Amino acid sequence: QFFSMGPDDFLRFDNLNLSTIIEDYKRFEVTERHIEDANGTMLCMLKSYDKKPSSELLTAARQLSDWMQEYPDLITKEIATLNRLQITLRERPLSYLEKSEIYAILADAEDEFIRLGSFILLGEHLEAKAILDKLDDEKSKTFTQFPIYTLYLNSEEEGNNG
Repeated sequence: QFFSMGPDDFLRFDNLNLSTIIEDYKRFEVTERHIEDANGTMLCMLKSYDKKPSSELLTAARQLSDWMQEYPDLITKEIATLNRLQITLRERPLSYLEKSEIYAILADAEDEFIRLGSFILLGEHLEAKAILDKLDDEKSKTFTQFPIYTLYLNSEEEGNNG
């Protein structure tokens, strides 16, 4: 019932129990579609967090991310890792080992979204911009809807102010 919620819904409802959402996902049979819906919900939580930071939203997003990682046949390791690390980056800078995980992903990644997200998490703005500039309009529009794009915008803004 929660997969249709948008980022603003997480901010609008005062009585929303985030642990109920996580438990609801865990209750049902796990299929690829179910994981896709859970991933979408987790990404919406991050977009909500970016609009109005809340430790509860970040904790819920992490719990959902951790649960999805229990199903490696249904979510790629690359996506699970990048999602986990973008949550971490909202809490603190990434460690050397966490950055090493991203470099390992980049070594084999052909998917432009995976490469773009990896460079954003690493703070490699020029590489990220080069990939973003090569995307066609449809792919560019899709990517800008992901919460990881907010990290890119924030890093660009910091670069312009610094």
